[in-house]
Amino acid sequence: MIDFEQLSLDTQIPESSLRDQYKFVYGDNGLTQLRLSSPCTMNNGIFNIDLISNQLSSIDEEWKNLDIFIPASGSATRLFELSDNIKTLNENIDKLPFFEKKSVSRLVDKYSHKPKAIVPFHKIEGHIVTPIEEIIEFYSRISPDSNVHFTIQNDDENLITSKLNESDFIKSKKIKFEDKVRFSFQKKELNSICFINPETPLKHNNKYYSHPSGHGALIDNLASIKSKYAYMHNIDNISPKTQELRIKNINQMYKLLLFIDKNIKKLLRALEKDDFQKVIESSFYKNFLIEYFPHLVHVRNEPMNKKILFKNLNKPIRVCGVIHDSGAKGGKPFWVYNDDSLLSLQIVEESQVDLDNITERNIWNDSNYFNPVEIIISTEDYLGNKFNFNSYVNNDLGMLVEKKIHNEKVLFFEKPGLWNGSMHDWITIFIEIDEKSFAPVKNICDLFLPIHQP
Repeated sequence: MIDFEQLSLDTQIPESSLRDQYKFVYGDNGLTQLRLSSPCTMNNGIFNIDLISNQLSSIDEEWKNLDIFIPASGSATRLFELSDNIKTLNENIDKLPFFEKKSVSRLVDKYSHKPKAIVPFHKIEGHIVTPIEEIIEFYSRISPDSNVHFTIQNDDENLITSKLNESDFIKSKKIKFEDKVRFSFQKKELNSICFINPETPLKHNNKYYSHPSGHGALIDNLASIKSKYAYMHNIDNISPKTQELRIKNINQMYKLLLFIDKNIKKLLRALEKDDFQKVIESSFYKNFLIEYFPHLVHVRNEPMNKKILFKNLNKPIRVCGVIHDSGAKGGKPFWVYNDDSLLSLQIVEESQVDLDNITERNIWNDSNYFNPVEIIISTEDYLGNKFNFNSYVNNDLGMLVEKKIHNEKVLFFEKPGLWNGSMHDWITIFIEIDEKSFAPVKNICDLFLPIHQP
């Protein structure tokens, strides 16, 4: 029998959560797979922003009440998985900004166990620059009033702050990063227990071990942001050559979010005053929601009413940039059936699809778009109160992970992905952005691509 009380004491994870994890791992839960309706295409799930360009041009609130959110807790281990790239690395190692005439093995030893945020990516103005330095400088320059939030591991804080304190690049730009940067940590109590078998949780250094439960655990970190809006992207999607495109993306997405958010809040305030007729006769309802997002105002087998409309609209909103699929691994935009068989727009990962089902597999393969994680969100409801993001999580979309940790093969529960199941019940708007702005560094050899070279 597992001593859940001792397990909780060692790991700081609530006992109720531990029991739920155990049931998930050894029960009949496993991964809940989504039922796809169709891939999103332009004007069918992917909104053409040109349709309302005139209305957006009047919005001049550029980058007010907007903070930046960067998940940065990952280590560089995956960067240096070189089994298929060792030859490429050996042949091009002198092109790395941090090349020090060292062997590949010494390079791996030096950087692979550090946070990805402080692995040097680029050479800028004579400085060797890491992603976190580059991101801080970029947003300090283009949006001085925005705070930049990085989610990091507790153990990495001193390492990262030391890097920033010593940064000649940051100093050359006269940036006081302490005034600009906010760090938050993935909560230990949201970690997962790793099970060797049904009777044996993994121990390390004579204590029960817990493992981060995926980026879905960062939903609380995102909820802690005080600004009305937040723009998010991955720590590794950065390049000096994409900066102007990123500015264009943010401007587009931010203006669209403001337009939708302000109009929806106006409808919600009217509904609260029982002005249902006024709402359904409004231009925004008839010419925008019904025209482009009918799933938000559709009810099966019954007419729309105030209660249902209020429920459908009183949710966090996210505008998600998508690009044409180039084969990158990650989420794609789809129309998905909910439990009530009504449709919703979702970012779907391959692991969430039953590819053994030929119908599902064909729908997945028909998708021509990809989500590079360029997302801008609203954080406040129509009354100005912060949304409780956890109430919009689809917990059924957690998954069972098998992994080797501390030389043991283990099973553990991973929370629904931050922009997948953790935002499942949000209002989602997909728009196409410039695909040239997508420059991820998933493997160190990606730095040899032209987009990352001087």
